[in-house]
Amino acid sequence: MATAAIQHETYMTTMTPAEWADVPDNPRQRDTEARAAKARHLNTLEAAHTLVHMAEWEGGRCKLEGHTRSLKWMQCPEIAPESVDVRVYIVADIGEAKRLYGHFNSKEEGERAHDRLFGALRESGIVPTSEFVRKAKFSNAVNMAYTFYEAHGRPNQPHMYDKVAFFKDEIVLLDAIAGASKRMIGPVVCCFLMSARKHGPVVVDFFTRYILDGGTKNGRRKDCVQLFSDVMAELRSGGFCDWATQEKGISNGLWCIERWLSAPSAMLTRVNDCDPWSYRDK
Repeated sequence: MATAAIQHETYMTTMTPAEWADVPDNPRQRDTEARAAKARHLNTLEAAHTLVHMAEWEGGRCKLEGHTRSLKWMQCPEIAPESVDVRVYIVADIGEAKRLYGHFNSKEEGERAHDRLFGALRESGIVPTSEFVRKAKFSNAVNMAYTFYEAHGRPNQPHMYDKVAFFKDEIVLLDAIAGASKRMIGPVVCCFLMSARKHGPVVVDFFTRYILDGGTKNGRRKDCVQLFSDVMAELRSGGFCDWATQEKGISNGLWCIERWLSAPSAMLTRVNDCDPWSYRDK
């Protein structure tokens, strides 16, 4: 056996495409079907496509990369090779296999933010039913919510996998109501994750009303759902690109939620602030 550059004992073996397909996916694998649909470069078999990598430990094994090729070959057997060369990495356990996956997919395939989020959802056992969560394009909201609620600006924050695990219950709640709503912009999702983490499912009614544009107006007076909607509409119109602008919108949004929880029928004329950095402990 040889020693790999990433300091794992390895050996080589050969498999048919069907045997490679039988190797379990890595728990952190991205949205393979979506990637396969876009992988036009795999329509023509190249020599480089026939080398794949796998992790193996006592009692288990999983792919480290080559997931997209495997699916493509099963969908289009006419472009599949007769066999693939498999470099097998000996690891201690599945946890090490997951860490090794990051080496291959972050460095070799340019894993993007929504790829990491999709993989994190998968690892946490979240099977999205809504189009919004399934597209996994709210990683910035997860990062901001974790920074405000748990990290409090500390450097060296954990990986996206750990952040999604932290907000797992809240993301499941989000998935149940989000649908395909375009109203669920980043600051809205951040407010949802933080308020649901703090209060639980009681906030679902507020956000359901927001998604349905169900706020109430009476002249200059508005209920908290409408005030929240106005705050987020202003962010959307302005682009909400920088951190300070988003933080201000989240501060206003959290205030609307807290005020609604204490007085759902209140009709108000202005929005106040709720410091997101101290929100968890208030």
